[in-house]
Amino acid sequence: MIGNILIRDTLNAKELNTLLTEFPQYKLLNLDLDKPLISLGIEECSQIEVIYSLSLQQEEINFLPHLHWIHSPSPYLDNICVNFAKKQENILITTTKSENLMQVGEFAISAALAFAKRLFSWEEESLHP
Repeated sequence: MIGNILIRDTLNAKELNTLLTEFPQYKLLNLDLDKPLISLGIEECSQIEVIYSLSLQQEEINFLPHLHWIHSPSPYLDNICVNFAKKQENILITTTKSENLMQVGEFAISAALAFAKRLFSWEEESLHP
């Protein structure tokens, strides 16, 4: 199954192309914050693993059974249901606290995906197939 990454913030074409090039096994979904998450469709929502957004409501998490990571490009989590997400025990919540919000967000997404796909363990795995 190909996982989905939902981006609910503005990334420029270069940033999106970088993500597509680095992580072709993921499908990038773009959705404006003013549109409801369910407008993507239940099937698309059920495959979302990562969300890059300033906002996520508790009722939206119910449509995301495979959600593992929420990253906010802002240090403020006022619009993200942190307490509910913490209760799920399998959702990582990160924020960006820097002037270079976009670059740090790209790095965070890239690093999480690399670890999720075990890209850094290939040498060890080649010794013990």
